[in-house]
Formats: sequence, C-alpha cells, structure tokens
Amino acid sequence: MPDITEESVEALAKAWWEGEKKRFDKLRSDVYDEIQKRADYLEFKYAGLYNVKPFEVHKFQKENGCYTYQGVRTGEKGVDVGIATDMIAKMSAYDAAILVSGDADFQPVVRYLKDHLKYVYQFSVAKGVPPNIDYLSSYLKGMVDVFESFDEEELLSKYLKKEDGIIPRQIRREIDNKINALYSQKKSIGLDAPASRKL
Repeated sequence: MPDITEESVEALAKAWWEGEKKRFDKLRSDVYDEIQKRADYLEFKYAGLYNVKPFEVHKFQKENGCYTYQGVRTGEKGVDVGIATDMIAKMSAYDAAILVSGDADFQPVVRYLKDHLKYVYQFSVAKGVPPNIDYLSSYLKGMVDVFESFDEEELLSKYLKKEDGIIPRQIRREIDNKINALYSQKKSIGLDAPASRKL
C-alpha cells in the first residue's frame, strides 16, 4: 500500500476510535439507559474497563479502493472487583446475595459475606450443547448456601420475563437468534428440547 503515510494511518485510527466511542455511547443510551428507565427495580452499574487501542492494529486492508481499519478492543477488565466491592458496600441493605458466576475469584467476598452472616446463593448458566458450566469453582460451590445451574436455552426461552417494552427490540432479536441456534443444536444431536419460543 504505497499510498499510505503516517498521517493517513493516524487519520484512519482516529476515525475508527471516534466510531467506537459513538457506538459505545449509543449502546449505553439506547439499551442500558432505556432498560433502566422502564425497569426502575433494576440498577445498572458500569464496572470494569472497556479498553480501545486505536494504534494497535487488528485489521487493516484495502478493498475496492477503500481502506478498512480496526484497532484492538478488550473488555471485562476489573469486572469481578467491581461486583465484589458492590456486594460488600451494600451489605446492610440485604440478607441474601445472589451471585451469577462460578468464578473462583469470588471466594474472598463470599467468605466475607458468610462471616457477616449473609446468605449467598450462586447461580451459573450452563452454556452450549450439551450444556456445560465453565469456570465453576468447586471451592466456591461448597461455600455458598444454595447452588443452582440453568440450561442457557431453557433460561432464555422459559424464564426470561417478557413484559412489553422492557427488553429493547435489538436485544430481543439477539436472544431469539441464540434460542433458535441452541434449539437447533440440541435437536441435531437428539437432545430433548422444548419448542423454540420467541420473545
């Protein structure tokens, strides 16, 4: 690509970064903030770090005379720490904590809550076909008061609340796609699966 200069790469990286920022801000306002407004019994907390590196190239190619440039995106850094901090900070407001994770990193906070006479219920989502629980710590499972796992397809199709207007259309579409994909996989290997249901 002889026509590429340092200045043009910098311009492409800046344009990509600005596009990512707009996309992230739109996702936050159109999805999470809308759900928060409609379901005031939920509280969204932004924990962790979404890291965008415009000058660390993930994809850079020329097609039909136009350049496609993508930097590197990483996410979910520090999410566990944010969740654990919130669990401790709000201890006076609850008797039982519900943890939807099987990550061993939560052992210290679960131990702390148990030492302060709180109940801890742990739920894990068994993903894929056949359903499988990743990152399930046997130590963590032994520390909690109640442990339960849910099949991902059953959880999405049977237990997800379907009130009008709570779940934005684009999220409902993704959930429907995931339900149908899991249902098809189960059917293809002969596992019993309930009829696919749309939200």
